[in-house]
Amino acid sequence: MARKKLNLFLISLLSIMLFFTIPFYNKWLNRNILGGNISFISQFNHLDLEERKESRYQYNYVASKFLVSLLVKDHVSNAVILLPPVAYLKENGIKDIISIEPAVFYYYTGVPAVWASSPNAETANWTLTIMDNKLKFRRIENRDDLNKLLAMYKQYKPAL
Repeated sequence: MARKKLNLFLISLLSIMLFFTIPFYNKWLNRNILGGNISFISQFNHLDLEERKESRYQYNYVASKFLVSLLVKDHVSNAVILLPPVAYLKENGIKDIISIEPAVFYYYTGVPAVWASSPNAETANWTLTIMDNKLKFRRIENRDDLNKLLAMYKQYKPAL
């Protein structure tokens, strides 16, 4: 029985390793999970977990945590964030932000996020939109507001 469990474990481990040898998934793993400049000396000098995460994941992590801090400040507990497509941001003059995948946003913050093309996009109740040539984080007020945002965001192809 123990040998069977060991074999299953080794087969699973090998399957995962083979999966991440596929170039597309290998690139994703390196960019989103293992990415950043990993320096063990730097990690040793900065033992605080938050410092390490900020150093490793950089701008996307800090921006994601900042958005969630705004929700915490307003005592919002059931937020689902509608993330805008990168093409929408760039077309409207916002060039210094990168939209991240909803799964990565959740990994960073513990708060669910969706894209307009996600199957559960209708659950979104917060979003990032452009108002007065600035990126604003705001509550989605009602169903009509959500439908307008979804229609606008769906015009753009999701990309990273």
